[in-house]
Amino acid sequence: MTNNTLQIKNWLLSKSPETTDFDEDYNIVEGGILDSLQFLELVYLIEHLSGHNVDISQVGISDFLTLKTIEAKFFY
Repeated sequence: MTNNTLQIKNWLLSKSPETTDFDEDYNIVEGGILDSLQFLELVYLIEHLSGHNVDISQVGISDFLTLKTIEAKFFY
């Protein structure tokens, strides 16, 4: 797990106090860690960490399902 992905994990954990840990393959959407209100905050965090704008028209929900998919899509 990269430093960027670890920062995203820590941010997600701070938004979901009932969750104490999850692995990089855990589905954060289905698991309820990421909700629709936090989605834009996550996109902003990814932009901040990667130094690139996220073109919403070029991504899908599948790019945000796990830490592993986030890392593969945005921190290549």
